Amino acid sequence: CDTVYPQTLAQEKGVYSIGYNSDMSKDAPQSCLCSVVWNWSAYYTAAVQSVIDGSWDGSNYYGGMNENLVSITDLADFCAEGTKEKVEEAKKQILSGENGVFDGVIETNTGETVGKEGTTLDDATITGGINWYFKTVSVVE
Repeated sequence: CDTVYPQTLAQEKGVYSIGYNSDMSKDAPQSCLCSVVWNWSAYYTAAVQSVIDGSWDGSNYYGGMNENLVSITDLADFCAEGTKEKVEEAKKQILSGENGVFDGVIETNTGETVGKEGTTLDDATITGGINWYFKTVSVVE
């Protein structure tokens, strides 16, 4: 969510967090591992150019890392040794298409599964139907 509260609460509870929408490490410097950031200028540039070109059709835009719409900040200094290399490897796999993060069967943190082998979650699910966490996410109360 677009608030620092999860990061500041994580810091208060002594657990790690990942920020979302902007770099939240300044608000929780002892818990925020990194943040997912959105570069909306990538979308706006493409949208305006399509209007100029006469190709604008008003369809939904689903850009990602390849379009420079989504990225992550640098990792915190306190990440475990080897983390940076693993993150860079995963980014390369995502950018190349080798790792589709919404592909196949995905296990949730409650042991349930979503998705099907050989398919990708549909846009409606990705943009509004995910009410679960990935299997490695712990919820702190």
